[in-house]
Amino acid sequence: MKKKLKFSIVISTLLILVLSTMTSAQYSGYDWGTAYQVVNISDAETDIMVTFYNSNGEQAGDERYFQDVQPLGSELIVQKKDDTTLGPGSYSAIVSSGLPIAAIVNQQLYPPNSTNPQPPFSSYSGIDRGGRTIYLPAVMYNYYGFYTEMFIMNIGTGDATVTVDYYPTTIDGLITGASGQSSTNITIKANSSYKLSQQTMSNLGAPNQAGYDVGKFLGSAIVKSPNQDIAVVVNEHNPAQKKLLTYNGFVEGSTSVALPVHMRTFYDYYTALTILNTSDTDTACVRITYTPATDQTQLATVGGVAATPEPVVVEHTIQPLKSIMRFDGYTAKDEQSDLDDDAPVSYSQFYGSVLVESITNSTCTTAPALVAIMNVESQRTKSSQAGSYNGIALSSASNTVIAPIILADYYSYYTNLTIQNVTGNSGTCTFEYTSADGSAKPGLTKSYSHAMAANGSITIYEGRKGAVRGDVITDVFWQTSTSTAFIGAAEITCDNGIQIVGFTNEERDILYTDSMYTFNTINK
Repeated sequence: MKKKLKFSIVISTLLILVLSTMTSAQYSGYDWGTAYQVVNISDAETDIMVTFYNSNGEQAGDERYFQDVQPLGSELIVQKKDDTTLGPGSYSAIVSSGLPIAAIVNQQLYPPNSTNPQPPFSSYSGIDRGGRTIYLPAVMYNYYGFYTEMFIMNIGTGDATVTVDYYPTTIDGLITGASGQSSTNITIKANSSYKLSQQTMSNLGAPNQAGYDVGKFLGSAIVKSPNQDIAVVVNEHNPAQKKLLTYNGFVEGSTSVALPVHMRTFYDYYTALTILNTSDTDTACVRITYTPATDQTQLATVGGVAATPEPVVVEHTIQPLKSIMRFDGYTAKDEQSDLDDDAPVSYSQFYGSVLVESITNSTCTTAPALVAIMNVESQRTKSSQAGSYNGIALSSASNTVIAPIILADYYSYYTNLTIQNVTGNSGTCTFEYTSADGSAKPGLTKSYSHAMAANGSITIYEGRKGAVRGDVITDVFWQTSTSTAFIGAAEITCDNGIQIVGFTNEERDILYTDSMYTFNTINK
């Protein structure tokens, strides 16, 4: 008999993909699996239900219920151990509640007959709505070891007929892919998902002609379903480097997009920013503002002489439905980076936030909507981490965000939380943490205050590598004599008219192995 849940009207639904002992095509001898954490982001207790669907859109396995989940309370489900009624395969899941909720999904490998996850890892956010057109800023085939795969979920009531159109970009003057390519006649049952991998799509590779990066594809894709709403999650694989990055497809764009963290050769870490023009007719003129974080070490110069760090502002144009990438890795060429010119300063090391704006000027009479993602990586010869997060529409910023997962000393895992102030106001931000089951001291709540600079950011690092500057990891309030483990969530609220966005890295210090999960916070 089903348990009776307290909600009579479903207010919040989230869509997630569940991989259950699905044989890995990338890593021989391993299976893919998922773990997901659901969080009550409302101000009252609520019930949460998870329903699974197979590739035919039929309900599968047992429904999962969580009753009386407290505000900021969370539940962690490791599918391999907890969802035992699901057989091997790929499933869609709908997470529903009577009050607002959030979910983070982790993807990870498992050896046969084992419940101990193995890297590479990645994360994405539960999807709260779909659309008839989904924008994907970064899609790859044979691009220096990287390729992508899409999971397309039909969230409508009937069969969805889906088409994917691909658009190559240009890097260093070379077109990175073939033009006019599409995946067509894809039929997806209601409530089910479909995997479309670019790993073997050689038709995407650039032709052997002058002006092309032969045999490779890097660009964007537009996923269309004229008759049903869909949602999309994209995996970026590099099996040779054992890296996996995941991001959510975009239902719509914005003329102003915030990205809380961008790095240029920052202690082995670097980022790649990809921006897509969603207009199919108008060129976008894009202004990018890089703002250095005042609490992080920057290496800025002018003419080779040390200089005071300051924001860098540049402008680019993007053709309709095309994307550009700004890359600040160790192999970045001059044309790929905006931070290596004395304009006004040059950075050999940068840590800060980014604001991307679509503007009008003499070239662009309209300001098309944009979408963007940030790939975060570290050197293969060092920690070899990798993760991706979605750029956040400035219109989504608020004075409060929820970080669905915070970890400190949790089976050697920790989080690195960054909150970006998208206003010119300064003030104070309060970080309220609530511990969940599995913590050394579950069910506790405590707050900490941090000063926020105008247009600045705050980073809370809960690890032990280098200087310790976390809230939880440094406070004995959360510790027992035998354990310092913390797993839970955080609510961050800022005063004085400050509007914020944020993202979280979850990782473990393992050399040469991608143990990073990366995901956005949720604005409340």
